[in-house]
Order: sequence, then C-alpha cells, then structure tokens
Amino acid sequence: MTLRRKNIRKFCRAAVSLALAAALLIASPQALITPVSGVGTLYRENRISLDDQSDLVLTTLQHISAGRQEERYIEWGPLSGLQAVVAYGDKVSGNALTMSELHRRLTAANLDVAAIINGDFFTLSTGEPVGILVTDGILRASDNYAAAIGFPAGGGAFIAKEPLKITMSAQIGGDIRDIAIDHVNHTRRESRLVLFTPDFAATTRTDTEGIHVILDVSGSLTIGGMVSGTVREVVHGKAPATLTAGRMVLSVDAKGPVNRVADLTPGVSVAIRVDCADSRFLSIPYAIGANVKLLTNGQLAEGLGTGTAPRTAFGIRGDGTCVYYTVDGRQEGYSAGLSLTDVALRLQSLGCVEAINLDGGGSTVLGAKYPGQDALNQMGRPSDGQQRRVANFIALVNTMPRTGTVDKLFVYPRDVTVLKNAKVAFKGYATDLNYHTVTPPPLSWWSTNRTVGSMDAAGVFTAANAGETLVGAENLNNYYVYGDAAVRVVDTLDSIRLTNEVTGRTLSSLAAAPGETIDLAATGFLDNLAVSGQDICFAWSVTGPVGDIDVNGRFTASDILGAVGRITVSYGNVVNSISVEVGKIPQAAETFEEKSNRLPEGGDKISFLYERDMDRVRYGRQAGRVTYDFRDMPADAPPTLTLSANIPLADRPAYLNLWVFGDNSGNTFGLKTTDTSGYETDLSVRTLDFAGYQYFQIALPANTARVSGLWVTRAETGAEQGTLYTDQWITSHQPYNDTLPPLVRIDTADTLLQPGHAAVEGFATDDNGAPLRDADVTLRVDGVVQPFNYDRSTGRLQALPALPDDQWHKLTLEAADPAGNRSRVSVEVSSALEPSIPPVRFSDVEDTHWAYLDVAFLDARGILTDFAAEDRVEFRPDRALTRADMALFIARMLRLNTDAAADVTLPFTDADAIPPEAAPAVRALYEMRVIKGKSQNGQLFFDPAAPISRAEFCTIIGRTMAQGYQKIPTTFADGDTVPAYAKDHIAVLVSLGVIGGYPNNTMRPQNNITRAEAAKVLCRLY
Repeated sequence: MTLRRKNIRKFCRAAVSLALAAALLIASPQALITPVSGVGTLYRENRISLDDQSDLVLTTLQHISAGRQEERYIEWGPLSGLQAVVAYGDKVSGNALTMSELHRRLTAANLDVAAIINGDFFTLSTGEPVGILVTDGILRASDNYAAAIGFPAGGGAFIAKEPLKITMSAQIGGDIRDIAIDHVNHTRRESRLVLFTPDFAATTRTDTEGIHVILDVSGSLTIGGMVSGTVREVVHGKAPATLTAGRMVLSVDAKGPVNRVADLTPGVSVAIRVDCADSRFLSIPYAIGANVKLLTNGQLAEGLGTGTAPRTAFGIRGDGTCVYYTVDGRQEGYSAGLSLTDVALRLQSLGCVEAINLDGGGSTVLGAKYPGQDALNQMGRPSDGQQRRVANFIALVNTMPRTGTVDKLFVYPRDVTVLKNAKVAFKGYATDLNYHTVTPPPLSWWSTNRTVGSMDAAGVFTAANAGETLVGAENLNNYYVYGDAAVRVVDTLDSIRLTNEVTGRTLSSLAAAPGETIDLAATGFLDNLAVSGQDICFAWSVTGPVGDIDVNGRFTASDILGAVGRITVSYGNVVNSISVEVGKIPQAAETFEEKSNRLPEGGDKISFLYERDMDRVRYGRQAGRVTYDFRDMPADAPPTLTLSANIPLADRPAYLNLWVFGDNSGNTFGLKTTDTSGYETDLSVRTLDFAGYQYFQIALPANTARVSGLWVTRAETGAEQGTLYTDQWITSHQPYNDTLPPLVRIDTADTLLQPGHAAVEGFATDDNGAPLRDADVTLRVDGVVQPFNYDRSTGRLQALPALPDDQWHKLTLEAADPAGNRSRVSVEVSSALEPSIPPVRFSDVEDTHWAYLDVAFLDARGILTDFAAEDRVEFRPDRALTRADMALFIARMLRLNTDAAADVTLPFTDADAIPPEAAPAVRALYEMRVIKGKSQNGQLFFDPAAPISRAEFCTIIGRTMAQGYQKIPTTFADGDTVPAYAKDHIAVLVSLGVIGGYPNNTMRPQNNITRAEAAKVLCRLY
C-alpha cells in the first residue's frame, strides 16, 4: 500500500510539473512581455490567490506615455468568501490611522484580514473624510454631495452619486417644523447647520461664536432610519460642546443659518431621519465616499485631467467582480504614477464598466496577506516614504469558517527571476480549505529542471544555468497537497540599481561619515524586472580616497573629511557607478561677499551694512557690520535689540562656525535660529569683551533650518552703543576649525603639444586632501579667467588655455577652501621656445636692468606711466613712486572700471591737486576702501605728489587682495621697524613670494618704493 501511494504521488506530481514546465519552456523570457492595447506593455503579472474567487495581482507596466509603473490591485469575485468592511479610527475627526495601525486593530478584534486599501479623500488637518461614511450600518459622516461606494449585506458593491437628505422634525407648540441639516459630523462652517454625534470626537471642536442645541436621543443614525429625542438645552458661546453617549448636538455658527434653530427650546421633541432616493443605500452596512467618477457604462468621463500621481481607484466589471486598484508614483526609476485619464483607461482594460477615483498621492497604499502568512504586507511604496495616516479604509475580511486542516500549500517568493550562481530561499506556507492560516506540515522540496537549478532540503534554490524551471514543495503527510513557483535563471542584465541595505533607498550618490560602514545592495534588472541575487554575484570596486568595499558590498569610509570618489558595481558588461563623499563638506552659509535680502541693509536702533574696509574683513572682500544704539530707549524697553535675517542653513547642520570682530562693549551678541517646524531658539555667541576677530563654533538645535535674526543684549554695565563685525559663516556636521590654506600647484604647462596653447596639469585640494568646489578654483592667464576641468575625486586639474602671442605670460592658479583660506601659485609660460620680448619704449631701461622683463611685461599691457624728456620717453625706474602714479598702476592692473566711480566724492582736502589723469583711479580705489588718505592736523590728505613707502605700498596692495591668504611671520632683520598697519599685508605678500626683501635680509619698510620695485611687485601679482 505504501509503495502504491508513493507511485501515485510521483505520477501526480510529475504530470502537473511537466505540464507547467512545458508552459514555461515553450515561451522564451521575452514572451513575458505582454502588450496591453492603449495602455502599454506588461513586464510582469504575478497573481496570488486570496481565496477561490479573489486574486492579488502585482504588475510592472511600461505605460505608453507615463513611463514605468508599479501596479498592485485585487480582483474580488462576486462569490468570494471575503467580505468588504469599511473601517476607520475611533472617531471621525482627529483620529486618522495608518494601514498598519488599522490592521492591528482589526486583528485584535479577531478579524482575519486578507487585504486593506485606503479610502476616501479627507482634510489633512482634521482627518475628516470628505464624503459619506457608513460602518456597521451606522451613518458616521454624511456626504459632501460626492459619489460613494456601497457594499450591500449580500456581497458585491455599487457606485452611485445620490446625496443624503437629513431632516430633523421638531414639535414646536402645536406645529411640526422640519429643519434641514446640512451635514453629519463635519467641521462646522458659517454656512452649515451640522449634527454632531459621539462618533465625531470628544467635543464638537468648535471655537467660534455659535449655538449648540444639545439633544438627548436614543438609537443611532442609519440611512432610512429615524432617531427620536428631546432638546436638553440651548447653549450660546464659543466653547465646544461635549459629545457623549446618548446625546447629539445640533450646531450652527453665529454667522450661519441660526434661524433654523431659533425656536428650539429645552423640552421640545425631535425626530431625525436620513433619506436617500437610491434604495440601495437604505440600511446598507458599509459605504464610503469617493471622488471623481472615471467610468460609467464602460465609457470614460470627460475632463479627467493629465497630471500624474500615485492613484487609488475602485472599479466594477460587468460580472460583478470588483477591482481595488493602486499604482505607485512620484518615484523616478520605480514608478511614475498615472493621470486620472490613464487610470480610467487602465481600469477599462481590466474589464471594468464602472469606476471611481479614491484618495491618491501620499495616501495611496494597499496591503495584503499572502495565504498562509499572518503578516499584512505593504504591497507598494508610498510616495511619502512611509504610510500616511488617512481617514478610512476598505478591508477584505475572510468570513469563511475555519477547518484547521492543511488543504493548500503556497510557495514564496512567487515567480522570480534569478542570477546565475545566486541562491534563493523558498518557504512553504499552508492554509485550510477556506484560506485561513494553519501550521505547515513537513515538506519535501523539488525542482523540475535540475540543469537550471536545484533545491536543497531546506528549500534553498541554487541557480546553475540560464533557463526556466518550477520549484515546489509537497506535504510529506499528504502527497496530494503541494505548491510551486516559477523560476527563471538568467546570466545577463540590462541594468543594476544600488540601494542602502538598511533603508532600501535607491542611491545615485552616497554621503558617509568618516569611518562609517554602510551595507550596499545591488539589484540587477532584466526586461524591467528585478533579478534576485546576492551581492557577492557582483564585482565591487572603489576609486578615490573615500574608503574600501568588500565582496558583499559593505563599504567602509575613510577618515578624510570631504574626500570624494566613486563606488562601481558591475555584472558582465553592465556597470553602475555612483559618486561618494566622505562627510558633508562644510558649506558657506553667509560670506557677506554679495548683497542679498538674507540680511537687509539699514535699520534704526540696530542696523546692518556690508563692510568693505579690509581692516575689518576676515575673509574675502566684504564682511557684515552690525551697529547698535541703546540710547533713548524707553525705560521699560527690553535690553535686547534684534535684527531680522533669513539665512538658510542647508542639510540641517550640527554647527554654525563664524568670525566676530568684538567692540569691547561688554554686551552679548547672539543669533536666532528657526527649525523645520518653525520653532525659534535664541543662541548666545559671546560676550563682547574683546576687540578684533575671534572664531566661534555654535552647536545648533536639531533640524535647524535657518538663522532668523541677530541680536545684541546690553549688559548692566555694557556700553550704550557699539559696532561689531562678523564674517565667514560656515555650517558643518562635525566640529570644524580650518585655518590652513588649500594645497595648489601647477605641475606642467606644456606649450609644445598644441601650438599657441599651454597644456596645463595642476592640483588643488583642501589641506586635508578633501576636494574643493569648482567655483572655488580659478585659473587665469594674464589675469583673465580660463576654463578648466576639475576632477574632485583626485583633485587633478586640466586646462588648455590659449596664449595670444609668443611672449611671456603669467599663469596663475588660485583656490579657496570652505573656511575662506586661500592659496595661489603662478608660473611664466610662453608658446615659443625662445619667447620674444617686446621692445621697451623707455630709453632709460636697458635689457640688462634687473627689472627689465617686469617693466616690459607691464608696459605691454598699458599699466605703467612715463615721463617725456625731449625726444625720448623715460620710465625713471629708480625714482620714488608717487601716490598718484601708485593709484594709476594699481587701477590699471585691476582693470577697474573707473567710470563707475565718477560720482564718488573724495574726502581729501587736497583732492583738487590730484592730476586729472589719476583722479578717476583714486576715486575708484577710494570707493573700494583700498586707499584712505593721510591724516594731518585733523585733516585728510591724499598728497598725490608725495612718494609712498614700501610699507604703505604693501598695505595698499594687500587691501586689493581677498582676505584669507596665509600670513607667515616674517624674519626680516629690521622686522621691528614694520608699522603695525602693514605687518599682516607684508606677511601675506612674503608667503606668496611676491616680496622677499633685500639680500641682507632687510625689508626697509620706511624707504620709499622705487618705480622699478613697484613694477616687480605688480608683475608677480599679475
């Protein structure tokens, strides 16, 4: 007998398996691609039975116009053992639920939930549904004159648009008066007379002047039924009315139709009835509001619109089968979403003749329980990234009796495509005859085509060769009970997607904290379908100093903050590469270099201006100046002055790092910050008990989004007025204080590869090896900005600037880091092996002169002035440079538009003595705060004919340069004679190699600078 049963089992399993295998093998993988007329192409249609009449269908659709779509829908048969149930939270208002929260509630009520789909549109602020809501036969909320879906007690569903008529009859004196009620359990508005029941909330949630008619009632509202009661009291005021069992409240706003309730007094008898012309709604157990009708008698509605979004819809076929439809959206590369027109066409293609739109967008969600499992699976990806709390749902509940006996086996996952050499773990689940979960029996696993892949005793499939097979399990105790799944093994891919293993987010780039380990997952795609496979099936590699990755895609970041590189994953010839950045590089939140509305200029008791005096600038060419004045304040005025601001802080940083120039006032300087929820926080920066610039690092509250203000609080002994300066506001995610300059160099500038050009190879990174922004790297030829290519992963720079002639040219590479530190390097290049030297027009500068090349270079560019002497032109290189000529030299080198400063009024007493040819340059440099004049006996002079000292010249040159260059302490033998005002400027010029002193290691700062010496300095800076 045992042998015979075994042979029968083998025969039955073999017959079924061969038939299914043949069906698979007849079709190539391309045959899985199925055109759907007028809709697009199906790349997957995976069906899972929820009972003998209903299926969960998972499809991947390439829509003809809207792109890739992920659809999930349920086909609910008219004879299904699954009952439709409309469900919501405990209250109509203020108690929206997620799908998972609802499932837990229904399970706790001993309901066997097979599926849930989100329902009606609702008000986000209150969670109130827009349309009708009927559960357990009770009217929980009336419609808003929209359509609805009804679920009769006998099964099935219908779609109708029939507004309810709600009337309260009151016996007033000897008359019966009918009072029209606008809504049941909707937020009260001026135009509405609303009936509130305890289903609404704990109170009526009203807060405006109005009237509450409190009713003592018996029974509940039903469509077609009546509730009788008595007026308990009439309350006027703003306070909400309490809602308790056995009471209802008829409520109207003071500006609304108060005449309807004017004659209601305590003791009046009332009767409330709900009528509907459509008899199908009478005594209906469940109904839910819906939105736009999509199909009527098989025809599309007009004016449905074309905007794409996630969608939820409900359709009914001619045979009574209902389709609960969802499509994900707003997720590029996964699912784009459909328009209402496209949804209507899709439901039409699925055989629906009636269809209506439900709440979509971030509300769209569908959950289903795979037969044999207890968990409710979220079938798609909500566009919000998580389930949204919504007003109500439609659930399908298994109401068939439980038998407790194993009758069906289900194998998961279903219908998978697998990479060659990959493994897939299958699991068997069991139900009884009516699809209720039971404990699975002992199982035996098999594969119909072992050449394609084999199953082990634990249900793990190992893919061996490309092809198709069936895998399955059978009940060792009952050979008639088995389940199976189709498997396709492939050895090629169309694309690879990278995701974060923990979050599941698709990655196009990756940001990792220094030293952080992130587990990456690779998913292959073929014919628009995901292919199962382990990370070890792919090849992984890293370029750039960003870290390492192992064979399982586990990436460990390096410790180089801001390092950039790439992670590459490949399978055969298919490659995906994403950019990687270690840590979030500190970013400039406000550099004060450009005027904007982030800090509006002006103000009364506290004001803001952009400061261009380089002695008050810490980085760049401008700073912020805050002036405050507590004088003449009212006696009871708060001791704080606040300046409004709106400075965005990107990426929710942990720190704000800034420089402040104190005024020794003893007052306190601080900031206001606002987080993403609009909550404002006051942050103290520092007591202003110092002068000069100091650096501060401010820890920011979580989720800080912007700086919304600056403030100064006067101390009890603090100064009544003062001025502070601030510069270079940098956000960071780690503690940050960078005072070191970037690393820059020009490795080659080959002029032989391409005639008339210089093939430049250079390098620029932050001092720690982190990359710089392209915008913070500048390449110039003779002061003119040139295009270049910059590889942030290596710091390498390449350019091919044109050289206009065969003379010497200055090639300069500059860079700035996020903190504002700057570096600069220059080389001389020429397109000729023997560069030509333009003839010097000056008779007194021979080619043997030590500054000959500098003079020739500058004069060829129109920078130098000259002297006429009989029949020749002289430069007079050893003559002291005058202050007027100094202004001309510098303005011409900077290419200043002196016409733009034509209206500038000079404050110098001797302004009229400035030579006409020099006056425009003086005005332009004064407007830039480069020259300030000389103070003598309380008056300000420019003294144009006077010589300028070496210290003064270096100071003025320093003021033309952006602040932030390194200041290397000088070691000149006469360094103690350098004026204080010139020390920093001389230190910068020495660090850049612009000046070097005399052979005996002296600076001679008080000596007048000669015209030749000035030419050499300017040439080195060009």
